[in-house]
Amino acid sequence: MSIGKRKGSGGGPLLKFDARNGSFYRVDRNTNGEVAQTSIVDLKAVFDLANLEVGWIRFDAGAPPSFKMVRAGQDLGNAPSDKHRQGLRLRVRLAGDKGVAREFSSTAATLWNAVDRLHDEFERNRGKYSGKLPYVHLAKLEQVRTLLGVVFSPTFEIISWVVRPAELTPAAPEVANPVDVDLELDPDEEEVPI
Repeated sequence: MSIGKRKGSGGGPLLKFDARNGSFYRVDRNTNGEVAQTSIVDLKAVFDLANLEVGWIRFDAGAPPSFKMVRAGQDLGNAPSDKHRQGLRLRVRLAGDKGVAREFSSTAATLWNAVDRLHDEFERNRGKYSGKLPYVHLAKLEQVRTLLGVVFSPTFEIISWVVRPAELTPAAPEVANPVDVDLELDPDEEEVPI
């Protein structure tokens, strides 16, 4: 094979939050595609709040999530379906997880509110720490009663500011599908069907 063997099937490392029990989990996939989920007792991580995304997420069992996201502060637009819920997505690097960027996404309202407060603090202080990202820890979890039952609300605090880890360097922009792009042709060249 000229492109080599695949190293796993789908999805990279994740950080998950379960608002129903207030637990954070790291999710890893080995080279055989098997998933291991490990509870995190003392959450500390670098949060890439500079690239926080908000928008619409649909989580279906047994299927990859569907995202329609924009940068924080932009208009979310309408949900693509009635099954999409408002949510957020960002990349994090867990303490002790050198070289690994994890995706952290959720539709939990309590997590949205916690990250919103943290993002406000980030925005107020980012000018003092140019080029750095916040190193965050979970300060506390509180039970919140809702119409649907009891859920947990996290409170995050910035411990310090760190130089952006290499693994949290923003990805290159997506390459456009050539079918979707109007190409300018040289008048002397023949158009080649795509």
